[in-house]
Amino acid sequence: MAGDIDDRVEKENVTVAQAPPAKRVRKKAPEKASNGREDPKIVRRKGKISGQLSGLIEMPLDVLFEIFGSLLPLDLLRLSWTSKNLRLTLMRRSSRSLWLQVLSNVQGLPACPEDLTEPQWAVLVSYPCCHYCRTLNCQTIIWNCRPLAALGISVYNLFAWLPYHVIISKGIYIFPKPEADDFIRNILSFSSRDEAASYLEAQEKSLSSTKEHADSCYQWQEREKERRSADLQSIRESRRKAIETKLYEAGMGDQLNALLIWNGDDFAAHPAVYQPKVLTERVWSNIKPSLVKFLHEKKAERLEEERVKDILRRDSMVVDAYQEWLRDMSPTEAFPSTADICLTEEFERFTTMGGDVASAMRELSDAVSQLPRLVDEWRADAKLELCQLLPSLPDDYPDRDNAWKEPRRLQLATTIFRCQSCEELVHYPRVLVHSCLTKFSRSSSSCTGEHADGPAEETDIRLLALQCKPWSCDGGRLVYDTRASGLARSLVAACGLSPDATTKDRMDELNARFTCLARRCVVGGCRPHQAMAWNTAIDHRLNGIHRHRDHFDGFKRLSERDTRHAIRLEYKHEAAFENLAYPWMTVKLGRLTSGWHCTVCREVLPSRRHKIEAHMAEHDIEPDADMEEFMYQHPDKYRFRWPLPVKMKVKETCLCRSKKCKECSRGIAGRSKPVRKK
Repeated sequence: MAGDIDDRVEKENVTVAQAPPAKRVRKKAPEKASNGREDPKIVRRKGKISGQLSGLIEMPLDVLFEIFGSLLPLDLLRLSWTSKNLRLTLMRRSSRSLWLQVLSNVQGLPACPEDLTEPQWAVLVSYPCCHYCRTLNCQTIIWNCRPLAALGISVYNLFAWLPYHVIISKGIYIFPKPEADDFIRNILSFSSRDEAASYLEAQEKSLSSTKEHADSCYQWQEREKERRSADLQSIRESRRKAIETKLYEAGMGDQLNALLIWNGDDFAAHPAVYQPKVLTERVWSNIKPSLVKFLHEKKAERLEEERVKDILRRDSMVVDAYQEWLRDMSPTEAFPSTADICLTEEFERFTTMGGDVASAMRELSDAVSQLPRLVDEWRADAKLELCQLLPSLPDDYPDRDNAWKEPRRLQLATTIFRCQSCEELVHYPRVLVHSCLTKFSRSSSSCTGEHADGPAEETDIRLLALQCKPWSCDGGRLVYDTRASGLARSLVAACGLSPDATTKDRMDELNARFTCLARRCVVGGCRPHQAMAWNTAIDHRLNGIHRHRDHFDGFKRLSERDTRHAIRLEYKHEAAFENLAYPWMTVKLGRLTSGWHCTVCREVLPSRRHKIEAHMAEHDIEPDADMEEFMYQHPDKYRFRWPLPVKMKVKETCLCRSKKCKECSRGIAGRSKPVRKK
């Protein structure tokens, strides 16, 4: 008792320091506008709002667990992340029954493995986040390794007795690095083989159970994916049908039916239609304007496609009429391509006009009657375009302003073009029917020039359907070959003819033969030479073994006796290797022995003679008739390197190359010397 009194007295004698009085918070008067009134735009700050889930902690645990037991694992996980109190409550060991109940709500989910807790199992199963790089929306679960990882994050070499995952597309294995490090550390710590063997056996048993559980997890995951996909598809179908009903009620049924027949996939794939959400009135009021606009746009696209299809259908009719008209024309002359004809003004009126069928057919008949005039105009335009590629005439040339476009310049033997696509040398008139100049591909640019009256895309569609394009040598597709023309000039001069007046047909009729004077072309002990025609000589120099050599000894024209011998050797060579059906097949230079057509039906003929006669018998043509009158080759079949060079011993032509020899000092064509560098 005395001690208590002493203590009380001691406390009373102690001076206790008191805190200073709290300061009053100054209240700020509400701001007023310039007119002295309170500004209604100024909003007073509200006090702090307490947590909306704070009342859950105050509920009894049995009631709380009964409510939470109806959730899914991901819902319970997110709930545990909302506040610290909820996390402490849900992550206790006593909450294990709640997690088991939540995991059982997932149909078909395998049981939680022994090496994971229920919350860890819930994170692995339901939370789509990579455990390595924290990437969201990661759907790849590596069940053997227990993490959810984005493929390609941790890829290491495979060790035995370790959990792993196979990436089939890359053919590699990945495994968790911590377990691999522990495995290597344990293996290195053993001092005897027996200890290591027992450890490996235990590791193998543990891994076996893990693999069995992983297999069941994989099967469950696939079933869940299929079920979820089916549910989403069902929701999308119901939403699509509901939207179709709404569009019918809005008076858009005709456009919707036309769209579904034309291309229903576009409507089903629309972002407002494909969503896996139930359609409500509020949502419909929001998406209705965009869907109505979408239907109008698709209607315009559908009408445009129908218009283009009608044009393509009429282009096909033009092609049929043009091919029928060509049957009465010479098959060896140059005619415009189908694209040139379809894009003319006369036939464009037929393809783009409306009205009834009778008036359209009358327009087509009138256009067909204009074909002779159109062909003549096309040939004149093509010749003028080719003349523009030729070199300029000298300033003192008579009537130079008009002489440059003289078509006779194209027929000269010295006028040689080169196709930049196939790298072939091309003469006139083959250049008018050369396939590279009318070949259409998807990578080719849009049609330009006088034929491009409509949109470029529409023109390309028409040309793609026609599989050709208008003839043109613009854009560098065809060039004038200066080297070939210069060599042809020297060959013509070696024959004693004028290069400025000699045509290609005149050189073919001359049928002269030349021999290459280069030492690389003289082979064998008896020194045989290569004999070739003038066109083959040009190809031999520019495209053969001498094409990269600056120094060239040139060509020497053979005598008449050696020329006849060379022609006989050429015929024997072709008859032995080409199985000639008729001797006249190799008379003309550059004409191949294959690719012959029938003049009656324009079909390709077989190579055997008895089959050719059988085909001609179908047209009532006797076998003893002159078959050359009923057979032809396409003008584009001409080849510069034909007939092939033959090896022969030159007997009469002097090839001594002596400067004192009068015969060898003249008549050398195509000789060139290297340019000496200063």
